[in-house]
Amino acid sequence: MDVESAKFISRLLQEQFDELADEGKGKQPSRGPSDIQVALESLNRQIRVQEQLEADLAFAKSLEKTLQEDEDILARFQREEAMARADRQLALSIAGMGGAAVPTVPAPPTAPRIPPTTPAIARRNGGASQAKAQPTSPETSGETKPKRPAQDPVAAESSNAAQKRRLSSACAESSQMAERRQKSAAPRSTCVACNDSAESTNMVQAPCSHYYCKPCLVKLVELALAGDTPFPPRCCSNTIPLSVLRIHIGADLTLRHEEKTIEREDPHRTFCSNHACGSYILPAWKKGNTATCRTCGRQSCTLCGAECHEGACQAEDDRMLKFAAGKRWQRCKCGYVVELNTGCNHIMYV
Repeated sequence: MDVESAKFISRLLQEQFDELADEGKGKQPSRGPSDIQVALESLNRQIRVQEQLEADLAFAKSLEKTLQEDEDILARFQREEAMARADRQLALSIAGMGGAAVPTVPAPPTAPRIPPTTPAIARRNGGASQAKAQPTSPETSGETKPKRPAQDPVAAESSNAAQKRRLSSACAESSQMAERRQKSAAPRSTCVACNDSAESTNMVQAPCSHYYCKPCLVKLVELALAGDTPFPPRCCSNTIPLSVLRIHIGADLTLRHEEKTIEREDPHRTFCSNHACGSYILPAWKKGNTATCRTCGRQSCTLCGAECHEGACQAEDDRMLKFAAGKRWQRCKCGYVVELNTGCNHIMYV
């Protein structure tokens, strides 16, 4: 019986059960169960038995399919082992006999597929299988094995060339399989920013043990340089050192990172007096009280921050500081004046 037949029988039993159940509604005998109730109980037991039979048949079919797949896999492995054995003998013969071809070991015969049998068939065939006589080998029967005729030199050379090609293709296939195994065995990690998974060797690990993919790491550095996030770039309040970032963010971002670090550590920072530019001027571009902007070329005064001038600096800063003190504005250690709009009075220098 197959699975479909078992399902059909279960469906018929269920329909019969439903019909009897509808027929017995409202009929309650005075003593003992009625015939319909007894029939319903019997049908219920049959349905349970049929469902168990259906499950067993499905399991047997699945097991048979699994055995067939395993048999095909084992047969393929046997063929591959036979080919590898023949190629190895060919390589040994080429290395030790100057390229002379030797007969290869034939592939072992694959075991014939044994169809699944029921206990009844096994009992019926038991006597016949035991009565079979085992075959005798040529050694035990006394027969002489015929000698193999001499091989034609031209045929031997062509066979040798074919075996060499097969050996080289087998080596190439083995290298590709080894490369795939190495890729599949490489550890993988998840980027904490975009949640994508990739090989750990292609990602950057922060001091807090979190991983970043290269595009997210570059974006983090760019945001920190633009002032949208605290500088230097950090994760979990731990600074990511430039020695880790350098090989992943490129030469341009590395240079900007170094200049930003110099700017933060400069106690007397000077910015371009051109309001359309406003770039930071490195200490190397300062000479005396004059600083030259690399971007626009304007010269600015390092004392007052205005455009380079002759004579004493104007007292605009003093008037600005007095005005800020009247407004109760606070001045950061970097020199900027900060006006409190909302929030607490705490100021953090980043």
